[in-house]
Amino acid sequence: GSAIGIGLGYLLNVPLAGWVPLAAAGLLLVYSFFAQYRMFLGNLLVALLVLIAVILPAGFFLFPGTPQDQTLLGELLTFAALAGWSTWTREWVKDLQDREGDLSAGSGSAAIRLSLAANKAGIYSTILFQVALVVSAVFFWSWIEKAMVLWAALILVFYAVLAFQVRHAESPESFSLPSKTAKIIMALGIAWMGILALNRCP
Repeated sequence: GSAIGIGLGYLLNVPLAGWVPLAAAGLLLVYSFFAQYRMFLGNLLVALLVLIAVILPAGFFLFPGTPQDQTLLGELLTFAALAGWSTWTREWVKDLQDREGDLSAGSGSAAIRLSLAANKAGIYSTILFQVALVVSAVFFWSWIEKAMVLWAALILVFYAVLAFQVRHAESPESFSLPSKTAKIIMALGIAWMGILALNRCP
């Protein structure tokens, strides 16, 4: 995969973008051997990799020389930020779900080092940031098409559901449901990108 990325980068005359897959593979190695046992660092790397995956096509195929391309790049960056933050939230919830196993494996994640109340407060903060990002994106990028607005509203409803589930979760097993809800939010975000793409089609 890294070799294909490098080759494609030189073929399209964007060599810097071509080396990103290799760098991502290196980050995965760092995660496997070191970061997953450090508080916040492992989740940060996973979120960063997801963000890179969303924005990487722009490095190969989008050349922001026109206002339209600049808008597309900005919209893609918005989705990339949302993908990264939603991944962080999901990983945090999953750590709370897998707390006992991670503890026996010697992990030093926030789910182990911080109190349950502190973990919940941290998750709430990531949810609030994403809610603000969704709302501001609709207005800033003028996503006023009916389908875009309705889908944004649906995402916000699931954020409210996630916050409610996290609030009432106490044991590791009880975080299974919010973990699934976080996955649904990520899927809704991907679908939201598809809706925008369809609206951009002539």
